[in-house]
Amino acid sequence: MSDLIAMTKYARVWTLTDITGMRLISEKRDESPFQISDCALARAIDVSAPRVSDLFNCRHGSPSLREFIALCRVFNLNPASRLEQALQLSRQTEEQKGKAEKLDQVAAHPEDFDIAALHDPSAAMERETPRD
Repeated sequence: MSDLIAMTKYARVWTLTDITGMRLISEKRDESPFQISDCALARAIDVSAPRVSDLFNCRHGSPSLREFIALCRVFNLNPASRLEQALQLSRQTEEQKGKAEKLDQVAAHPEDFDIAALHDPSAAMERETPRD
């Protein structure tokens, strides 16, 4: 029973891949020539209308695999390729975040890094050189 509770708590966490996957489906929904309501979409994928709203607003529990596949099928998307696309975009976003964090760290504490500008032997001479 405690494993079930732990799984339920874990299932509520939205990962970047979950958010990206739902964003991809949401874009397809927005591009659709016909607008499908939450109620109609709920009937099509066998969930409640509030659940559909939660999925598209990334609230409460993250999408189950069944929900993700059903949503993809409604919008004529290949679930495997959408999942792969979501994973790739998530990886790229994580890599960009990592690079930005490193840059922020260097900018905040340059003394912690071996930066050539901090050890420039001609810095004093350059400071004294008149500017044109």
